[in-house]
Amino acid sequence: EIEAYQIRKDNDKIKKVTHKDKSGNVILDSNGKPKLYLDNKFWSLSTPTEKNGGKMHGVCHYAGGYIWDEDREDLVPVIKKHSIKFTEGPLKADAYYALTGEPMLGILGVDNAKQLKAALMKVREIYPDLDIVEDCLDMDYLENKNVERAIGKIKATVESMGLKYIRRTWNPEFKGVDDFALACRMGTYHK
Repeated sequence: EIEAYQIRKDNDKIKKVTHKDKSGNVILDSNGKPKLYLDNKFWSLSTPTEKNGGKMHGVCHYAGGYIWDEDREDLVPVIKKHSIKFTEGPLKADAYYALTGEPMLGILGVDNAKQLKAALMKVREIYPDLDIVEDCLDMDYLENKNVERAIGKIKATVESMGLKYIRRTWNPEFKGVDDFALACRMGTYHK
């Protein structure tokens, strides 16, 4: 069953929009004019008004293998170690898994600690000995304060579940873990 469908806009289709504060007032700049922000890069497709349609909600994507669990009478993810990695983006998680064979969770954005927590709870139901969560978010956290702040929130969420949080890093020349895995696979970068 498909839980979510995400479409990435072309860069030239991302418009600038205004945002509102908690009271509903448009946020203004220092000159009193509406402050413009880039609109969301991704659209979510949902069909809540259609027969058998579904409402879009944030879900965490699992990229990895599955096995049949007789007791559960269901497919369950294959996690061979006591840890699981996560990154931003389902496609990035799929690419990493295809390149390395290691399972990966893909959250829809760095501000989605709740969806990561929900996915980790599901994984722990199946693998109660899971004890390490490895953060493989993009290396732009080194220069982007918003990403750095979101990582702090994710770390606190993971640790509140009694799990050990580890931040994985690599050569920042390769922004994403998928880019780094590809460079290692092609032999253009060695660990």
